[in-house]
This record gives sequence, C-alpha cells and structure tokens, in this order.
Amino acid sequence: SPSHDIDINGQVTILNQNAESNFRYPMGIKYGGDGNVYVTDLYADKIIKVNTTTGAQTVFASNISPDLSLLGAVSMIKDNNGDWIVFNKDATISKVSATGVVTQNYFNSGAFAGDLSGPFDVTKDADGNIYAAGYRNGIIKINTIGDPELFATIPGPTHTLLGINFNSLGELLVNFRNIGTNLSSIYKFSPGKLKIQPTLPTGLEFNEVTGIISGIS
Repeated sequence: SPSHDIDINGQVTILNQNAESNFRYPMGIKYGGDGNVYVTDLYADKIIKVNTTTGAQTVFASNISPDLSLLGAVSMIKDNNGDWIVFNKDATISKVSATGVVTQNYFNSGAFAGDLSGPFDVTKDADGNIYAAGYRNGIIKINTIGDPELFATIPGPTHTLLGINFNSLGELLVNFRNIGTNLSSIYKFSPGKLKIQPTLPTGLEFNEVTGIISGIS
C-alpha cells in the first residue's frame, strides 16, 4: 500500500510504494513528533513506523502474547507520558511504550465494549483526557489514569462515528454517518459552564469555564 505526503501547497507525492510493504489494512495515522508517522494496521495486528523523509517502513509494535496484543489495531494517540494508547477491534485498549513494547492491555468488556470496538478516531484535551469516537453512538472519555466513562451519546438511530477533534475554543467536534440513511452530520459539544452563587460584588468576574475569579472589588 502506498503512503502519500502532501506538502504545504497541496501537492501530493508518493512517500512509500513498496511491493513488500508491511501494510495489510492501514487505518489510523499519527505523527510521533520524532520525524516519523505511526500507522495502525487492522489486519496485520501491528503498528508500522514510516520515516517521513525516506518513506522507510519498520514494524514498531506487534503482538507479544495473547495478554499483550494488538488484535485489530484501529486508532491510537499519545498520552501525556509519551506512551501510545491503541484502540483495537476487539474492544481492548493497549498501552505501547515509546520503544514499541506492548506493556498493558485493559478494558475489554462492560457497558462500553460495543462503542470501543475499533473507534475510527481519537483525540485528547489539554489535560490529557482521551476521547474516542465510538463505533456505535457513544463518545467515550478515558481519563489520565485509564478509567473510561460515557462522555456523550449521539441521539437517534445507530451511527458510525468517523472523526473527532477539539477546536481552539475547547469544543469537541464529531462527524458521523447515519447507518440507516447514509447521511452525515457534524455535532459540536461545548465545554460545561460553571455557575457561582450568590452574584459576585461589582469589579469581580467569574470565568464560567475555568472557575477562576479575577478583578478587584
């Protein structure tokens, strides 16, 4: 499978097109901050590292054992510790070290298993919490210690959530396709606003997002 590079002017060049490619069914792609991009492969159960200058491919991570595996790697993101958090087709989440070692598999059952069955895209907020666009209607939030919770649900019939990201205002944008109608939509989730009672004296201001009081009374 070829890899392509798009420059700042929108010109597409082939970065890698190798008959002996490691790719079988590439899914997610993330830049690692080290001059390489990392690609999850659904059918090969691997993460492939691609040098963005030469196009050279190497296997970055693969199965170690049944308990430390990438069973259908779909999407991934780096956490605040520099480890890769990988979401697999079998609803497991794998932690992969910066050196490519699968160190932990967790959360493979429970209420969110259907939504975590291979989410197509993941992102994180400024605090390092991870958000996964669930395969069904749910958006799953995983906090910095690895605990999952249902962050939001897209109302209506079954959807396939395809992309998820934050904008500069801290709003979460999710695009999805209605499986029944094949129509696509984008939802925006605004951060919750805090309230303060009673009203502050004149001269003081309360930030509804951060909770910080500023000014002089």
